[in-house]
Amino acid sequence: MTGYAWETLPEGSLVVDVGGGVGSQSLTLATHHAHLRFVVQDLESVVDDAVGVCGLPILPEYSTCLTIFRPQFWKTNMPDALESGRVKIQG
Repeated sequence: MTGYAWETLPEGSLVVDVGGGVGSQSLTLATHHAHLRFVVQDLESVVDDAVGVCGLPILPEYSTCLTIFRPQFWKTNMPDALESGRVKIQG
């Protein structure tokens, strides 16, 4: 949160988090700076964990999946962010 004056950015400014994983850094900023919008970009396989619920394959060569699922990062931590359009995830 230090090193840049995020609070000085105008209302609605867009922050693009390139290589952002599921968006944990963007979540921290979004929590403290409600006036900002965010786009989190990373590989499809990485950002899927941010928005989707994915089965874990038993073996890579088979399509059979376990019934254990990974949580939806944004839905768990800031449920209204994606629905409102304040945060977008791009693969």
